[in-house]
Amino acid sequence: MWLYEKRLQYPVNIKESNATLAQAIIEQYGGPNRLKRAIPRYWETAHPPVPKARLQ
Repeated sequence: MWLYEKRLQYPVNIKESNATLAQAIIEQYGGPNRLKRAIPRYWETAHPPVPKARLQ
């Protein structure tokens, strides 16, 4: 079993909060739901759609 401990590599001191800047940074990294959007893209890359056969 794994124990995941979320820690920063370097200490960060935040003197004042800036919600606008925080939102811009999160958007640059793909937003809060980036994994939900990435999974279908990876799936389509690995499994391209099969072309339908033409009826003649």
